[in-house]
Parts: sequence; C-alpha cells; structure tokens
Amino acid sequence: MSIKKRQRKLRKKASVMFICTGNTCRSPMAQVIFKAFCRSKKELDVTVSSSGINVKSGSHMSFNAILALKKLGYVKSEKYSTYMDMSSFNCYNFVSMQFDYNFIHQFDMIVCMTSSHKNAIGDYNNVYLFSEISGGKDVFDPFGGSVDEYITVAKYFEYCCSDIYDVLLKLKTKNEMV
Repeated sequence: MSIKKRQRKLRKKASVMFICTGNTCRSPMAQVIFKAFCRSKKELDVTVSSSGINVKSGSHMSFNAILALKKLGYVKSEKYSTYMDMSSFNCYNFVSMQFDYNFIHQFDMIVCMTSSHKNAIGDYNNVYLFSEISGGKDVFDPFGGSVDEYITVAKYFEYCCSDIYDVLLKLKTKNEMV
C-alpha cells in the first residue's frame, strides 16, 4: 500500500451533499469544486455528492456549467470546446440525482443553495444554507444564463470552500467528542 493510501486511511471520514433544483448547474459545480478543494486537505477524507429537489431523471451537467468548470481549470480536456464536442461528454460521469430523505442520515453535512431548497428538505441539524456558512445571500441560479454567470457562481463556490470545510471539520471533531 502506498504512503498516500495509508495517510488517507488515517484521516477522518466525512461527507457533504450539495442541493439545488435540477442538479445540473449549481450543485454539480459545487461538488466538483469542493472535491478538488478537499484533495489538498489533510484532516478529512471527504466524500462529496450532489442532488436536486426537482430532478429530470438521467440529466447531465449543463453545457455552460461544464464550460465554466473548464475555464476555471476543473475540466482538463482540450477536446471539448463546442456544444457539438461536449454533447457526448459527460463531465465526471455525472448523472443528476433526485434528493432522497435517506440522504439526511447518510451525509454529515447537506448544503442548500437557497432557503426554498432548505425549506423543501426541512429543519435538520446537518442541513445548511450557503448563505449561513458564507454570510452572503442565496446562490443565484444561472440556468439558461451566460457562461459568465456560471463562472460567477463557480467563483462564489471557490470562495466558500474553506468555510464549508471548517464547518465540516468542527462537526466531525464535535461528533468524536460525544
């Protein structure tokens, strides 16, 4: 077993799920960005997922979400630069997933894009709003907007990563003390 694998086994396990409406724009971008952020962290081995409140089953990440991730360096392939190239591209093998109430007990932390998403799920100790963590507002839905709007949302996710990680780390540390 490699040193990296042994170090990873020693880290505390943690899990986060991001929630939006259709699970094709905001939450999958947050998933990709937070997963990349967590790779550099040593304290937690984080499983990151996403789902939506009102999902069209089997949908893939939106084209503009993929383009925004590509422009920010999260999609490395140069092959996909037009809609025709990307129509067959499934970024990170992503398929949208409908939120299931069993997720509440399966994830340490569930982060909702808007208060309407949180209201739809209900008031649970592990359900948060981006705005509660960041001190900002609900996350704007770029669906149907320009790539620049998607990039703005993705940059907000980047900005929030350390705050989300800190909350998750505190949760895991608190749970171990109990």
